[in-house]
Amino acid sequence: MRLAIPLALVLAATASRDGCGDGTLPPYDPCAGKACGEGCTACAPDDRDCAETAVVKACDPLGRCVAQVEGLCSPPPSWGCVGKRCGDSCGACPEGTDPARCPVPTFAPTACDARLQCVTEGTFTCPP
Repeated sequence: MRLAIPLALVLAATASRDGCGDGTLPPYDPCAGKACGEGCTACAPDDRDCAETAVVKACDPLGRCVAQVEGLCSPPPSWGCVGKRCGDSCGACPEGTDPARCPVPTFAPTACDARLQCVTEGTFTCPP
Protein backbone atom coordinates (compact mmCIF):
# COMPACT_ATOMS: atom_id res chain seq x y z
CA MET A 1 0.00 0.00 0.00
CA ARG A 2 2.89 2.37 0.76
CA LEU A 3 4.18 1.97 -2.80
CA ALA A 4 0.74 2.29 -4.39
CA ILE A 5 0.25 5.92 -3.38
CA PRO A 6 3.65 7.21 -4.68
CA LEU A 7 3.22 5.15 -7.85
CA ALA A 8 -0.23 6.67 -8.41
CA LEU A 9 1.19 10.19 -7.90
CA VAL A 10 3.98 9.56 -10.42
CA LEU A 11 1.50 8.24 -12.99
CA ALA A 12 -0.82 11.22 -12.45
CA ALA A 13 2.04 13.71 -12.82
CA THR A 14 3.29 12.02 -15.98
CA ALA A 15 -0.18 11.98 -17.54
CA SER A 16 -0.83 15.66 -16.81
CA ARG A 17 2.50 16.77 -18.30
CA ASP A 18 1.74 15.40 -21.75
CA GLY A 19 -1.87 16.62 -21.80
CA CYS A 20 -3.46 13.24 -21.22
CA GLY A 21 -5.93 12.99 -18.42
CA ASP A 22 -5.83 16.68 -17.55
CA GLY A 23 -9.58 16.98 -18.11
CA THR A 24 -9.40 19.61 -20.84
CA LEU A 25 -11.04 19.07 -24.19
CA PRO A 26 -10.52 21.05 -27.38
CA PRO A 27 -13.17 23.76 -27.84
CA TYR A 28 -16.32 22.52 -29.55
CA ASP A 29 -16.67 23.73 -33.13
CA PRO A 30 -20.15 22.78 -34.39
CA CYS A 31 -19.18 23.31 -38.05
CA ALA A 32 -15.72 21.73 -38.07
CA GLY A 33 -15.42 19.60 -41.20
CA LYS A 34 -18.93 20.51 -42.39
CA ALA A 35 -19.96 22.24 -45.58
CA CYS A 36 -22.24 25.24 -45.76
CA GLY A 37 -25.84 24.15 -45.20
CA GLU A 38 -25.04 21.02 -43.20
CA GLY A 39 -26.91 20.69 -39.91
CA CYS A 40 -25.22 21.59 -36.63
CA THR A 41 -25.98 21.97 -32.95
CA ALA A 42 -24.86 24.77 -30.65
CA CYS A 43 -24.22 22.27 -27.86
CA ALA A 44 -21.43 19.72 -27.96
CA PRO A 45 -22.84 16.18 -28.07
CA ASP A 46 -21.28 15.28 -24.71
CA ASP A 47 -22.13 18.57 -22.92
CA ARG A 48 -24.89 17.69 -20.47
CA ASP A 49 -25.00 21.22 -19.05
CA CYS A 50 -25.92 22.81 -22.40
CA ALA A 51 -29.57 23.21 -23.45
CA GLU A 52 -30.13 23.09 -27.21
CA THR A 53 -32.89 25.34 -28.58
CA ALA A 54 -35.60 24.01 -30.88
CA VAL A 55 -34.36 26.23 -33.74
CA VAL A 56 -33.04 24.14 -36.62
CA LYS A 57 -29.46 25.22 -37.28
CA ALA A 58 -26.99 24.86 -40.15
CA CYS A 59 -23.45 25.96 -40.92
CA ASP A 60 -23.23 29.28 -42.76
CA PRO A 61 -20.60 30.26 -45.35
CA LEU A 62 -18.33 31.56 -42.56
CA GLY A 63 -18.45 28.26 -40.62
CA ARG A 64 -20.82 29.49 -37.91
CA CYS A 65 -23.76 27.48 -36.58
CA VAL A 66 -26.78 29.71 -37.20
CA ALA A 67 -30.54 29.41 -37.72
CA GLN A 68 -31.20 27.59 -40.97
CA VAL A 69 -32.93 29.88 -43.46
CA GLU A 70 -33.69 29.59 -47.15
CA GLY A 71 -30.74 30.74 -49.27
CA LEU A 72 -28.26 30.48 -46.38
CA CYS A 73 -25.49 29.31 -48.71
CA SER A 74 -26.54 31.21 -51.83
CA PRO A 75 -24.32 34.06 -52.90
CA PRO A 76 -25.75 37.48 -52.13
CA PRO A 77 -27.43 39.25 -55.04
CA SER A 78 -25.07 41.27 -57.17
CA TRP A 79 -25.57 45.00 -56.96
CA GLY A 80 -27.09 45.13 -60.45
CA CYS A 81 -29.94 42.77 -59.51
CA VAL A 82 -31.10 44.31 -56.25
CA GLY A 83 -34.87 44.74 -56.49
CA LYS A 84 -35.06 42.91 -59.82
CA ARG A 85 -36.37 39.53 -60.94
CA CYS A 86 -34.86 36.72 -62.95
CA GLY A 87 -34.53 37.79 -66.59
CA ASP A 88 -34.43 41.55 -65.90
CA SER A 89 -31.53 43.34 -67.55
CA CYS A 90 -28.78 44.57 -65.28
CA GLY A 91 -25.45 46.31 -65.31
CA ALA A 92 -22.47 44.21 -64.36
CA CYS A 93 -20.66 47.11 -62.72
CA PRO A 94 -21.59 50.38 -61.07
CA GLU A 95 -21.24 53.42 -63.31
CA GLY A 96 -17.71 54.73 -63.35
CA THR A 97 -16.11 51.36 -62.50
CA ASP A 98 -13.14 50.21 -64.54
CA PRO A 99 -14.56 47.60 -66.97
CA ALA A 100 -11.56 45.34 -66.30
CA ARG A 101 -12.85 44.91 -62.73
CA CYS A 102 -16.36 43.82 -63.78
CA PRO A 103 -17.40 40.20 -63.30
CA VAL A 104 -19.06 40.28 -66.74
CA PRO A 105 -17.68 42.44 -69.54
CA THR A 106 -19.79 45.57 -69.88
CA PHE A 107 -20.11 45.11 -73.66
CA ALA A 108 -21.96 41.79 -73.21
CA PRO A 109 -25.74 41.92 -72.73
CA THR A 110 -26.41 41.05 -69.10
CA ALA A 111 -29.44 39.90 -67.13
CA CYS A 112 -30.29 38.67 -63.64
CA ASP A 113 -30.27 34.89 -63.27
CA ALA A 114 -32.41 32.87 -60.83
CA ARG A 115 -29.91 33.52 -58.01
CA LEU A 116 -30.07 37.28 -58.78
CA GLN A 117 -26.53 37.38 -60.08
CA CYS A 118 -25.83 39.66 -63.02
CA VAL A 119 -24.51 37.30 -65.69
CA THR A 120 -24.21 37.11 -69.46
CA GLU A 121 -27.67 36.98 -70.98
CA GLY A 122 -28.66 33.63 -72.46
CA THR A 123 -26.44 31.55 -70.15
CA PHE A 124 -29.32 30.60 -67.84
CA THR A 125 -33.04 29.98 -67.74
CA CYS A 126 -35.51 31.48 -65.30
CA PRO A 127 -37.96 29.23 -63.46
CA PRO A 128 -41.57 29.59 -64.61
